[in-house]
Amino acid sequence: MRKKRLLFRDVERPFVAQLLDNDAVRIAEAAARIEEEFHPDMFDINMGCSARSVAGRGAGVGMMRQPSWCGTPSAWSARLSASP
Repeated sequence: MRKKRLLFRDVERPFVAQLLDNDAVRIAEAAARIEEEFHPDMFDINMGCSARSVAGRGAGVGMMRQPSWCGTPSAWSARLSASP
């Protein structure tokens, strides 16, 4: 996790943390760590990045290859985090 990218001031709220991965468990674990330390107002699970280096490994828009899996990161993150 790159903490420098997560630094913000309270006046910059709402603060949204964007998550990008191809593994629901890692997404959920990252959401839990970010929630614990930074208390974002919301999480955005990136399912739209079409860069070949991202989509080619099954992250971003690459998640759309398995539509049944797309709800999984959201469900895991919701269980581990107080943020929407």
